Amino acid sequence: RQPDAITLVAVAAREAPSWPRAIRTYLAGRSGLDLIGRRPGMSAGGLLLALAFSSGLFVLGSSIARNLKARGKPAEAWARVVSFLAVRLSVSLFLWLMALEAWLLQGRNLGASCLASVLVCLSFFVLSQALANSLRLVFLHRKGVDGDRELQTVDSAVRRWKAFFLFATLLVLVELPPFSRDLPARHVQLIHALLVPLAAFSFLSSVVPCLGKPGAGVTRRVPAWLLYLAALVITGAQWLGFGNLARHLALGTFCTYVSGMLAYWLKGALHHLLDDLAVGRGEWSKKLRRRMGIGEAEILKAFFWVKSLLSISLWGLWGVSLFYFWSVSSTYLNRIFSLFFKGVSVGNFRIVPARLIAALLVFGASWAITSWIKRRMEKRLRDSYISKSARDALVTLTGYSGFVLAALLGLGIAGLEFSNLALIAGALSLGIGFGLQNIVNNFVSGLILLFERPIKRGDWVVVGQTEGYVKKISVRSTIIQTFDRSDVIVPNSELISNQVTNWMLGDVYGRLKIPVGVAYGSDTRLVEKILLDVAHAHPMVITDRPDMRPRVYFWEFGDSSLNFRLDVFLKDIDRRRSVLSEINFAIDEAFKKHGVTIPFPQRDIHIK
Repeated sequence: RQPDAITLVAVAAREAPSWPRAIRTYLAGRSGLDLIGRRPGMSAGGLLLALAFSSGLFVLGSSIARNLKARGKPAEAWARVVSFLAVRLSVSLFLWLMALEAWLLQGRNLGASCLASVLVCLSFFVLSQALANSLRLVFLHRKGVDGDRELQTVDSAVRRWKAFFLFATLLVLVELPPFSRDLPARHVQLIHALLVPLAAFSFLSSVVPCLGKPGAGVTRRVPAWLLYLAALVITGAQWLGFGNLARHLALGTFCTYVSGMLAYWLKGALHHLLDDLAVGRGEWSKKLRRRMGIGEAEILKAFFWVKSLLSISLWGLWGVSLFYFWSVSSTYLNRIFSLFFKGVSVGNFRIVPARLIAALLVFGASWAITSWIKRRMEKRLRDSYISKSARDALVTLTGYSGFVLAALLGLGIAGLEFSNLALIAGALSLGIGFGLQNIVNNFVSGLILLFERPIKRGDWVVVGQTEGYVKKISVRSTIIQTFDRSDVIVPNSELISNQVTNWMLGDVYGRLKIPVGVAYGSDTRLVEKILLDVAHAHPMVITDRPDMRPRVYFWEFGDSSLNFRLDVFLKDIDRRRSVLSEINFAIDEAFKKHGVTIPFPQRDIHIK
């Protein structure tokens, strides 16, 4: 324990009359200004070099600002930020180079004079003020702050941050040689008693409004309460004389908050980039997606797991860093790292968290690479001579092979011995014998569909009461999209063991039957000629093949009409509905033109 604040103030009050003389004496011996007079050539050369570098930085920043301003209104805010930084960073660089020169003049001994220490701290202070003002400009530009009240709130927060950096700079200056070595201990303690509470509460006033704003959740309010408590404990410990405790709490709290905010911002930035790449919102992401062969409307759902792993990794690193910030004993750290990297034994198994995390990362990366290979294969094979069904089968098998390989890699890295797979195979065999017959049946049927290809994606099929197009064939089931745009999931075993009608197995040709009725007394040969002319006039009807030419059948004598049937073969049966409608329209127009009547049912009613 050191002297408390009241004792330090009382001692400083008694010694106050001698302070001016002591300060002049100290500066005369430790200022370092005499070194400049001893080596004027080196001093002048260093000054010119510092001016040249800082001027070059200023010219470069001004040029970038002018280029940004020339791009128009959207880049004007960034031009102001760059122009503002160009001046402040040039000053900070000049001060830092002068500090380097003073350090070299002192024979690379930082404790020889206070000049280098003052210049370094002054350079840091100018840099911190420049960053605070730049962040203010960026915030105003990004958030679009309107109104004097909101502007005053932002300016007030920036002023509080500037005050914190000022107090922090003074504390760092006192800790640097030669001040920490030459100043009396009671003076250093008095400076700490004054500056540590000021720095703590200025930091608190800057952070708490962001955390404890109205409507904030518990995750924001709890850190705000802890910061209030930390500031009070730090101030009390410093004033009561427990300076080491106050310093430990202050450094731990500051590093914890700053590292947590950096992790939070980095997580948000990475998530934003991944979301942009997964959906393709920005221009850069669209170009990258096109190079990777990803469609514009395709959403990369696997990025959800990548984001989760990134969040776990970032917050895990932040949690590990807390042990260093709070000076946890190396014994506990070794135990934690041993548990993480060596794991724990559970029966005959050993669970190693590090290997599990690595296995998840490798599995995710392998699965992402497999998906990319599938997309590239699908794109490359699209222009090849391979049939569509063979392409689908090849891409599907590649995907399942990549999944199996990724799973094996992940299991191997996780530490699973493949000799234990015999137990898993035995368990699966037992499960198949009891209740997994249908799953295995569907799996084997899916393999048969992929290799034999009795149906393929895009075929028009009829399975029982389901009729539609094959949308997707997987190992377990097949998705059929009906004409009402509803998806029916059909187990593969039904497609293998039951009767399936495939209208497009060998080709896309198909027959369309169109019934027509005319009134009694009509010229039947004229009706036949009209129907054949209409069929030959339609471009989708096959007319150049003898076995598929249009035919007209006089089908029956009906109750009210003479019934005919027009049979035509279409070049693409998939268009049967539109062709049926167009031919019916053409028949109606032709019948009206030639005076052929289409009757309706008639009945004679006798009333007694």
